[in-house]
Amino acid sequence: MGNALKTVKRHYFQNLQKLLHLDLSDNEITHFEKDAFIDLSTLQYLNLQTNDFEFYPQQISNVTNLNELYITGFNTPLPQFLETFKKLEVISLMGISKNFRAGCLVARLDSKWLESIKNLPVKVLNISDCNVHDYETRSLQLLKRIHTLDISCNPGFGKTHFQKLVEDLRYTDIRYLYMNRITDQYTELLITDSTAQSIADSNVTTLFIGYNKIRDRTVMRNMRGSNLFKT
Repeated sequence: MGNALKTVKRHYFQNLQKLLHLDLSDNEITHFEKDAFIDLSTLQYLNLQTNDFEFYPQQISNVTNLNELYITGFNTPLPQFLETFKKLEVISLMGISKNFRAGCLVARLDSKWLESIKNLPVKVLNISDCNVHDYETRSLQLLKRIHTLDISCNPGFGKTHFQKLVEDLRYTDIRYLYMNRITDQYTELLITDSTAQSIADSNVTTLFIGYNKIRDRTVMRNMRGSNLFKT
């Protein structure tokens, strides 16, 4: 990581069939040679965050034992994005985020986007800091396999969609929900008795909602004994 690498060539990973962990983050990669990952069939962890390529390389589909994938941005059109990752049959963690060099345009959690990833064996989905500011009611139920969801650092989300998403938790198997910093400095996060009840009726055991301006903490104080809320 951090070596100003611009091109990933096939011979870089020749004879590394036992490699399990590869971190190519914080480089300047714009190009992957054909079959760049062809010898990495045993690779389990791949970090490609903070690079300069416009589209995610199709070569990732060769890493069929990949368990954890970290990428930056979601500027790639949805069909190409899905084509890249659909062969990752054992992947359990996918982290998508943005930084100062790459945006992340998930923007809306809806049935179209979530339908596209529901067949991946992902159990941990991190879309923090991805400009998520909209949510389609009931779409969360498509994430049948997800047990951990992180939508932190999406300050436009808490204003109008926090309540809707919480109500839909009952349709999921989500146990750990991270919603830190989902409001901006002008917005308050409202937690009502109804909100608390929706969470209590779900499978969520731990909810992280730190760094939010919360309008009424009374409900949270009443539920402290459940060890549910983490602020």
